[in-house]
Amino acid sequence: MRRATLVVQTFSLFYVRNLVSHIHDALRRHLDPDAALVICDEIDQAAHPEGVVFIIGEKFRPFRRRPGCRYVLLNLSVVTSLGNPFAASIRGHRQVLKKRQLLREKLPLVDMLLDYYPPQTRALRRRVGIPVMGFDAAVAPRPPVPMQERAYDVCFVGGMNPRRKAVLDRIEARGFVLSPHEGEPIEDIAARSRCCLNIHTERSNHLEVPRLVAALSTGCPVVTETSFGLASLGAGEFVDQRPLSALDDGVAAMLSDQDRLRRLGETCAAWYRETYLPRAEARWKDICDTVRQMEAPAPTRGPSQLAQRSTSGSSGLSSSSS
Repeated sequence: MRRATLVVQTFSLFYVRNLVSHIHDALRRHLDPDAALVICDEIDQAAHPEGVVFIIGEKFRPFRRRPGCRYVLLNLSVVTSLGNPFAASIRGHRQVLKKRQLLREKLPLVDMLLDYYPPQTRALRRRVGIPVMGFDAAVAPRPPVPMQERAYDVCFVGGMNPRRKAVLDRIEARGFVLSPHEGEPIEDIAARSRCCLNIHTERSNHLEVPRLVAALSTGCPVVTETSFGLASLGAGEFVDQRPLSALDDGVAAMLSDQDRLRRLGETCAAWYRETYLPRAEARWKDICDTVRQMEAPAPTRGPSQLAQRSTSGSSGLSSSSS
């Protein structure tokens, strides 16, 4: 049995605590019943045994590899442009580049990369010089609250900017009650909302998988801005995809028929329990089986091929359609 430790950056924990809990439980089921969970500001501060170290936290600085350890990095960010490159604004592309640089700094120090976004996972396999596997972002299911007992019409959680505020103002002008947009993980607020709204921070077409899945886990159907790769999620009619200008119409349509809304909530909760969670569990089993077979820990290796390319001006994560 390989010893396992999940190391999570303090800064990131608030936003992903339910996701972290699910991953920690999966590691204990499939890899190490005594897998530890360590919360810290920097990886070098983490006290852990020899074995496999799983890492969550894009703002972790480069760390010193320890003898007897293998490192697996979980990526929860969009780090490569996908689909139509003209679907993203300059600011949207810059956002991807910033996330890509944070990932690139860590790649020479890790032995495996786990990625959350299927189209991106396929692209990373072609561009990164270490093994890449996909995982499903998931949280523990909870009994759905009846629609009529939910406090908010619309759940929106995320940073506020003019792009998002313009949509939310139109929705509020129609008389719908908005949730708080910060202070709790999205699934906690979605559980008290009749539908969930996904708006990209900047103009882009990338799918916010954790956001959508978090809402669906609570029986909260979603209205989302157009996103590349939505079909890979396998969700049904309980995810309504629309352009930015029509998001308020999508929310109004979803909330206008209470019987249909109730049915959508029940359907998405059942899909999450019966389809998505078993798939996530199977993928974590595959990941843990692969990790268990990783070769014996070796001395700290030098920069990866990707890092070497980056010094000559190429990121190794160049943007292209997938």
